[in-house]
Amino acid sequence: MHVFEALINARGRELDRDAYRLDAAAVRADPEATGPCYRLQRTQDVPDPRDPARPTLLSGDLAAARKAFAAERPALREEAHRLNYQGIAYHRLRIMEYPLSDYVAWEALSLAEFAAAGHPIRVLDAERLASWEERGRLPDVVVYGRRVLYLLRTTADGHPAGAKRIDNPPLASMVTEAMAALYAQAQPFPDWFDREVAHRLPAL
Repeated sequence: MHVFEALINARGRELDRDAYRLDAAAVRADPEATGPCYRLQRTQDVPDPRDPARPTLLSGDLAAARKAFAAERPALREEAHRLNYQGIAYHRLRIMEYPLSDYVAWEALSLAEFAAAGHPIRVLDAERLASWEERGRLPDVVVYGRRVLYLLRTTADGHPAGAKRIDNPPLASMVTEAMAALYAQAQPFPDWFDREVAHRLPAL
């Protein structure tokens, strides 16, 4: 059993979506929550009905999507500055399958704004996970400072549904090490975006 399987089976506290967001915000605000933090995004389709830019996904209007996401850049820069000031090195690892789903291509526009605002993001092709996924896909997970883990949940139809919080520092440390190894194999998001997505887009 590898570390991500141990994570799936670990005991924790279930949080609905709103409770998860509040809980994670409190963890990020905790002065002890410093050091390496990772978010693994494995799911290929997460239709979020609360996302104000969602109508642009449904309509396929990429120009409108780019404008909607670009408007968020000042807030994203402020968030990146705040995390750096707190000493939280937050790294996002996005797993990609090909051909890209409509959702992932659309989400990439949002991730491009995060990257432009100073958030470290890398991309790893799903085929690189073959040895990890012999018995099932890796979960979507967030780990903070080798202390707190969140196993992200979705509903049966793929909507975000909160998380299981796991307070297990030894397990969090092992997941952090595994995530760091995967992150080291991945390519910077801007390079991936320029190659795979940018040429498809209308000008702003």
